[in-house]
Amino acid sequence: MRFLLLIILILPTYLFSQQTKSLSVNQKKTFRISQNETIQFDLDLDIDKVYKINVEQKGIDVGLKLKDKTDKEIIYQDSPNGKYGSETIHLSTKNTQSFYLSVEPLIDENNSQKGKFSILIEVVDNDKFISRILQPREMKEDLKVFRKIREKANSGLYIYKTKTEIDSLYQWAFRETEKALPLTDFYKTLLALTDFEGSNHNGTELPVSPILFIDEERGFFPLFLKHIDGDKAVTNNKNEKIPLGSEIISINGKNIAEIQQRFYKYFPTDGFNKTAKVKASIENSFGWLYPFEFGKNDSFIIEYKKPYSIETEKVILPSISIDENREKYSQRHSAKTDSIINYEVQEKYSFELLDDSIALLNFRIFTMADNKEDPRFKVFSEYLDSVFIKLKNEDYKHLIIDIRNNPGGNDPTYEKVFTYLTEHPFKENTNAHIIFNEIPYPKYFVWNSTDRSNQKRELKQVNNYLQSVFTEQRNQKYYQNQKFNPVYYPDTNKFEGKVYLLIDENVGSAASHFASLVRGYTDATVVGVETSGGYYSHNGHYPVSYQLPNSEIISHFSIVYVEQDAPYKVNQPKGRGVIPDYIVLTTLEDFLNQKDTQMNFVLKLIKKEK
Repeated sequence: MRFLLLIILILPTYLFSQQTKSLSVNQKKTFRISQNETIQFDLDLDIDKVYKINVEQKGIDVGLKLKDKTDKEIIYQDSPNGKYGSETIHLSTKNTQSFYLSVEPLIDENNSQKGKFSILIEVVDNDKFISRILQPREMKEDLKVFRKIREKANSGLYIYKTKTEIDSLYQWAFRETEKALPLTDFYKTLLALTDFEGSNHNGTELPVSPILFIDEERGFFPLFLKHIDGDKAVTNNKNEKIPLGSEIISINGKNIAEIQQRFYKYFPTDGFNKTAKVKASIENSFGWLYPFEFGKNDSFIIEYKKPYSIETEKVILPSISIDENREKYSQRHSAKTDSIINYEVQEKYSFELLDDSIALLNFRIFTMADNKEDPRFKVFSEYLDSVFIKLKNEDYKHLIIDIRNNPGGNDPTYEKVFTYLTEHPFKENTNAHIIFNEIPYPKYFVWNSTDRSNQKRELKQVNNYLQSVFTEQRNQKYYQNQKFNPVYYPDTNKFEGKVYLLIDENVGSAASHFASLVRGYTDATVVGVETSGGYYSHNGHYPVSYQLPNSEIISHFSIVYVEQDAPYKVNQPKGRGVIPDYIVLTTLEDFLNQKDTQMNFVLKLIKKEK
């Protein structure tokens, strides 16, 4: 072991120090660390391997910074698990093998001044998963555990499906496991079970990246597709043999509807919603997912119709590599218009005056703050106040609120927005409950920590939290204490003009909840496509993960069943998302001309009403 004092900076009130240490693979070590101290590790690893770097926090919250030897930052890792639990980095040494890893405490008034951490670097043996064949006994045991966990912990299991329907699907799943299967095939069976329950927050994943099961050098589909007119998949890349905007009829003898159905299980939605599945099966399925689901193809026989043509033509295109596929994605024709509502590109929230009577508020994702106590919530609240005071003082008549592609976020960000739109007091929910008050089957629970003592601490913390929030027991359910479900009141600067809400298939969770409040309690005009999140209810609030004993497949779901504060509407059937007043679908013409169909529809609607 070698120690090197790199630098000491003396500032008015702080002393910063950095130590560099060596660390070997599979050698777990524990270190003490204090605020204003950085411990750096000099890593020399083998080329072309995958490593797991796990830092176990023990009484102090730390962040990890990985750099290459040119001092270029590669990864910064800090998960919101506080002073205890794991910070993990997965590192591929495909192109380089020498790194610096820095561990330093977070500068936060709530963080400890001193603490410890342990660190372990291991080689990830992905091959054992890639070649893994599961035996019937192993899969049947996993299926039994999978079902038991959901029966005991998932409050939404029987909301949209009867026990008879769930039983029937599990009978099918057990029949599927009568013979030995590759890990990926069993995974797809579990995906079908996960999706069938009907929750946007459900998810099941392999123990390693699915890309490891794919030949990266070839087998990828050479085009990306765009969903238009509600049911068509058209080409979204320029190609010498197939004109842009051509409708795909079939691929390798399978019609496009059959292909879409195969992808539905990868995209869970609330209740019986299909709009999000239809769109995702076209727009999100022709990267790694296509070869993962259908296997490797050296070429593709494609039947298609040219734009505005009724004649079917056929062409054979060679497959491409994963790198070429990624390049195709960046070059897709719709990239410019897609970016308008992309929360990874745009600001989380923004405001624009379109003319002297029309204003536009964009909310790309409701993660402006983690909670009411987060300092960012005050900043966001003051921003909203300034916006709505301006609209009030300048007597704006029309406000467009665009939440398309918003996947959700945190309380009370969207509730705060709604206080400026409603005349009615409202709550986040009318009923929220779980079906246990202590974590069931902790043996299979996925903990934030790999350390046993930290896991015991986490179990106690989680159980204490659940028992403090869900305090009322009735009929084997534990209901939320109403002190955690406050009443929100209309803001004094409430907007008095006409509101137009833009929604689409990718609006889920908190964003869909916001849309249900707007739909239920205002006379706003809602435009776009039915949301993936439910109008009346959803499972949310608290996500958990469990890992199956044999396959090591991980499944996620949220444990709290939430009946939203959404009044009954004749045109809002149970189990559906927020249904717009005007269903507006992207047209072929607008796609080709890179125009925003839904925004243009609203602007024309306002022009008519002026």
